[in-house]
Amino acid sequence: MSTVAAPSLQLTGERRFFLAMAVALAICTFAGFARSYYLMTYTGAASLAPLVHVHGALFTTWVLLFGLQASLISARRPDIHVVTGAIGIGLAIVMIVLGIVVAITRSQPPPVFTREAFLIFPFIAIGLFALFVACAFVNRHRPDYHKRYMLLATINVVFPALARMTALLPFLPRGVLGAMIIANLFLAALVLFDLRSSGRLHPVTLWGGILTLICEPLRFVIAGSAWWSDVARSLIN
Repeated sequence: MSTVAAPSLQLTGERRFFLAMAVALAICTFAGFARSYYLMTYTGAASLAPLVHVHGALFTTWVLLFGLQASLISARRPDIHVVTGAIGIGLAIVMIVLGIVVAITRSQPPPVFTREAFLIFPFIAIGLFALFVACAFVNRHRPDYHKRYMLLATINVVFPALARMTALLPFLPRGVLGAMIIANLFLAALVLFDLRSSGRLHPVTLWGGILTLICEPLRFVIAGSAWWSDVARSLIN
């Protein structure tokens, strides 16, 4: 009587790297929102509007799904990966719409920004997330492209968590600048992985990383512009 062995977790160097990145992003997300969201019952944080709760739950689901997808590939279960990936696309669409709504109606800027100026920061994060998820979907049959696009999308969508996490890291600038440094460490890890594994930068790492880096100072340029102030004011009011 023959038996069929269950798929084992095959942690090759590539699979180990992307799984580790998924775990690290999940840890950063929890650390960033632990006080104000995940552990709010114990920290005495202010209560949140129902819309913000839904927003937090959806974005948390995305981070966990990213880790699950990496685990499924490592466990040689692409069949389940495809099914959960379809769920992920639907989740991403809802996240984009809800993210824009929450940014307009519920964003709380740090003291150095007006509400109108700060609105560009979540907008760019959501925009990059949408772009990279769309590229990941188009390249779903090219695993090396797909997984890098998904990683870039997740790095950008956890940007608010990274900004809040800087409060726990006194050696980093607080807020947006510190978040950029942490995000760039994830980008640097991807660059080093490409160079060590193949001796060159993958095209997605190259153009996706450059676009992410360009958008960092671009946020500040747009935030300080008069035309954006008018646009943001019309959206908020």
